[in-house]
Amino acid sequence: MPAQRGGVRPMMCAEVRRLKPKPAKAKQPGDLVTPIHGAFLEFPKGVNPGLSTHFEQVASSAGTTLWKLKVAIPGVPVRPGRVVPQVEKRAVSRSVIEEARGPLVIEPYRPDFVALNPIPKKARLGRRRALRRRDGSRVEPLYVFPPDGRYVYNDHNYPWRCVGQVNNNGRISTGVLVGPRHVLTASHALDWNAPWAVFGAHHYGTFNLAVGYTWCVWYHEKLGAVDSETVDEDYVVLVLDEPIGNSLGWFGSHTYLDDWDDEPYFAHCGYASDLNLLAEYPTYQADISLEEEDGGLMKAMSTETGDFTQGHSGGPVFAWIDGVGPYAVGVVSGEGQGKNWVSGGTAMVRLIKQALAETP
Repeated sequence: MPAQRGGVRPMMCAEVRRLKPKPAKAKQPGDLVTPIHGAFLEFPKGVNPGLSTHFEQVASSAGTTLWKLKVAIPGVPVRPGRVVPQVEKRAVSRSVIEEARGPLVIEPYRPDFVALNPIPKKARLGRRRALRRRDGSRVEPLYVFPPDGRYVYNDHNYPWRCVGQVNNNGRISTGVLVGPRHVLTASHALDWNAPWAVFGAHHYGTFNLAVGYTWCVWYHEKLGAVDSETVDEDYVVLVLDEPIGNSLGWFGSHTYLDDWDDEPYFAHCGYASDLNLLAEYPTYQADISLEEEDGGLMKAMSTETGDFTQGHSGGPVFAWIDGVGPYAVGVVSGEGQGKNWVSGGTAMVRLIKQALAETP
């Protein structure tokens, strides 16, 4: 729940690396249901579609078997049309933001049946492929400062399971669970004419640990692009149709404090568009330092150590506090002046708090 905890020093990333993994405290509930896929289908009036499902074993190895889930709609000879549901758009006014006093904090959550791993496990991938547009030109990152500190990870433990890919009509960005059904991402990453998005938790290739679909978006500003005037308010909260955070957990959130400037407290997770085709694999980078460039309730922080690309937009920049878990202090926003930029502040945490209170 929201709390006032300003002034706490985050852990250095070197300190986080010395933390030991923690096992789950309890067994996974037998009645746990986690959605891994879904679709919205449109049929002619008068048609009441049925549904047929079954599993088919396709492979077996030592200790595991691989099954394919087949889903069919009997009696429908043609492919039904696919539709996108309408999404509510809810704004938080500046007067509400200005009611906030002092740093705001929302605590992270790890389910008792989920283990914790402070540093994500590296993944083994083949040769990196340069991402190119249809005309053959390369997709350039925002800024990658040598040496590139990112690596691809594949880890189902907390908190890495909470970060995922946001797909808004083919626009790929990154988001992170900050509540039971609440995903923090960047405002500029959405198509505001149709902001409906799919969130795939720990999207890895074609795999999702869980999937949720947006029915509501909380925002301060609808941003189509980011500039020096808007980089401090580039965040939204997507509200999903399923409370997948109850089984996956979520990040905390914290107002960024200028006392933290120029210290390697921070890390980042996101989907790198320059390392892997279509930004299908998550990357992790630590030892990032920030510098507050624009203060107040809405903050813009710059970095010359965080390596971000377009696919990283909306991804969390976070720090660990007291070894409990990660607290997001901002989201990846853009680049300019030879730096990468992060958007956050008390206004970001206030937005999350509003979304949690009114759309639980």
